[in-house]
Amino acid sequence: MKKNLIKIIVLAISIVAICTRCFFVFRNGDTSSVDKVMSLKLLKDYDKNSTVDDIDSFLFGSYPQDDVSGKKNQPIEWVVLEKDEKEKKALVMSKYIIDNIQYNEDREDIVWEKCSLRTWLNDTFYNKAFTQMEKSMILETDLSNDDNVEYLTLGGKDTKDYIFALSVEEAHKYFDITESEESDRAIASYGTWFARQGKYKVNEKRVRNHLMVMRDDEFADTTEWEWGKKNHYYWLRSSGSMQDNAAVINPIGNIDTKGIQVGRDYIGVRPCMWIKY
Repeated sequence: MKKNLIKIIVLAISIVAICTRCFFVFRNGDTSSVDKVMSLKLLKDYDKNSTVDDIDSFLFGSYPQDDVSGKKNQPIEWVVLEKDEKEKKALVMSKYIIDNIQYNEDREDIVWEKCSLRTWLNDTFYNKAFTQMEKSMILETDLSNDDNVEYLTLGGKDTKDYIFALSVEEAHKYFDITESEESDRAIASYGTWFARQGKYKVNEKRVRNHLMVMRDDEFADTTEWEWGKKNHYYWLRSSGSMQDNAAVINPIGNIDTKGIQVGRDYIGVRPCMWIKY
């Protein structure tokens, strides 16, 4: 009798465990399991001519994608930057720009530790985008916030974050970009419909004007322009040329260490995080 009872209890526990696992794996469809990171190609291994739409992704968490009102969440696509097979964890970044938001609400000298974007990512976004089960898989990460080596602006103290933006150094590392003038299409991205049409709507004329500063007038007629104008700027967490600037990735895949003024509300964000699998 006791043996049968034990068998029943063990069986019940096994069923609960399997159901819980299945709920997680299939909550967004059968591609949402983070186990899929095991088979995904690292983003840095893609050819520099690859665009974001060519790149593998998996689903995890949810956030408004095609609903401008922001009331309806859809699964977020993520790409893999690094895998640690020993620790069974991976560094991932959203495939697309998920929102436009200021690096800091006020125009002032600021570092990553103190900026409002960091608060938004680790509070508002973190709580809106992930279930408790998903949160349990997101690792708190020790971040190094180095000074800007070109302009000598301060990076601030190192931080511990669940969600973050890449640094200039990490962008160089994960996209194999060794010179500031080099571009890599794989690092460029564009916003979801929500990001492009939401509270801080993408101003395509403003993006075009920024690009024209970097290129001569003939740039507007090139294939590179036709491709690049689809994309958008997004923040890195590193300080820019002045303490009230932050570095960005521009629409044609350049790491812009000079950066853009932190209070600008038309710059996007691609959240990054370490997850265990």
